[in-house]
Amino acid sequence: MPCLEKLEVVLMNSNRSRLEALIYNLLLKSGPLDAHTISLIVEAEEKTVKNVLKELVSNRVIMRIKDTDRYVALPKLFPTISDIDGMLDHLDKLGKTVGEETDKFIRKMELGYGDLLTMVKNSLTSLSSKITDDASNIVTLLEGSLRNKLMEIRGLIAKTDEALSSLDDIAKRLDQTREKIRSPILEVLDKSKDKMLGEIDGLANNIHNIFTKVAEPMTALFLDSRKKVDRDLPKQSSFWLGVFLPPILFATGFK
Repeated sequence: MPCLEKLEVVLMNSNRSRLEALIYNLLLKSGPLDAHTISLIVEAEEKTVKNVLKELVSNRVIMRIKDTDRYVALPKLFPTISDIDGMLDHLDKLGKTVGEETDKFIRKMELGYGDLLTMVKNSLTSLSSKITDDASNIVTLLEGSLRNKLMEIRGLIAKTDEALSSLDDIAKRLDQTREKIRSPILEVLDKSKDKMLGEIDGLANNIHNIFTKVAEPMTALFLDSRKKVDRDLPKQSSFWLGVFLPPILFATGFK
């Protein structure tokens, strides 16, 4: 801040302190500033700067802009000729100094900006290259994994097709075997059924014939026995009544 130090020399003849002169000159040349910005520029504590600002406001050297935290310098109402000459001379020197400092600052900023831009470009290039490489590696890895999985799936599909084909063959063979077994059994059952029905009919006829042969003599014998019983029963009854009835009547006292 060499330019501000030169301004201090111009204003040191007044009744203001060194810091007051410095702040006043800063506000006079820079326009409205807040206390924090002023403290950074003059390299003083913000609390001290605020006290100086209050003093300058009370002396009506500066004023606070309404509804803001910024302050503005009030120009001298009656400057002396020496003040004017000194200030003009100093302003000329200050302009040159500020111009030189500004040029230096701009060059420094340009160099810094160029370095920063180069660093950012290099970082972006490196990052882009890394992202590209990582993406390429990931894609390669995914392609390999997907290719392997696809081959596994195709193998499973082929095995499944083979298994289904084998199952179809087994089902066809089972159907053929069932037909081979079923046809002879049905044929045997059909033949056996006719034979068994014939044998059953023959057995029934034989039983009927046997029953007829046995039943007719038995029926005749039964009828003959019945006739004999019917003929001899009255005689036998009278005989037995004559033998057993008198003693029974005597024993019971029946006369």
